[in-house]
Amino acid sequence: MIFDELTLRNFGVFSGTHTLTLTPPASDRPVVLIGGLNGCGKTTLLDAIQLALFGSRARLAGRGRGGYERYLAEQIHRSCPAGEGAAVELEFRITREDRVIRVRVCRSWHVTGSGTAEKVRVLCDDNLAGVLTPDDALTSDWADRVEAWVPARLAPCSSSTASRFRPCPTPTWPSRCSVPPSTGCSV
Repeated sequence: MIFDELTLRNFGVFSGTHTLTLTPPASDRPVVLIGGLNGCGKTTLLDAIQLALFGSRARLAGRGRGGYERYLAEQIHRSCPAGEGAAVELEFRITREDRVIRVRVCRSWHVTGSGTAEKVRVLCDDNLAGVLTPDDALTSDWADRVEAWVPARLAPCSSSTASRFRPCPTPTWPSRCSVPPSTGCSV
């Protein structure tokens, strides 16, 4: 899984819409570094990636014990107009059966009178034609599909900040991995 782009809308410290290109600038420079002062949003970016992928299964830095819906409500930027809400979108590439497939997962939410309403939508370009189209089958099966690609229990390794760094466990991969085929976007 190669992350290409992260888009935030009214999420955490980020007011309005912000897009971060995660694709390295050149093949001879294959690393993207994120730096900034305390409170500028570095951990928020990493939380946004986990939130986009895993939703309520994500292990997020600011979640605490308040529950998922409360976390979502608290992550809507304070200057956001009532009812507008927030969103995180992650675009990435994944290779399956020698095919590169581009996927964009969009997770949005807003506060309602009775709690928080969340919507997840997955778009896919399985022939790299440059057009992402909604994939209803992948959207309805998203939680299980992403768990097969990147288990949520391994994901916290990607969001460790320097102040809470711990060595990541070495995963044990089966000698042959397979992902069940989906309808629509053969991911």
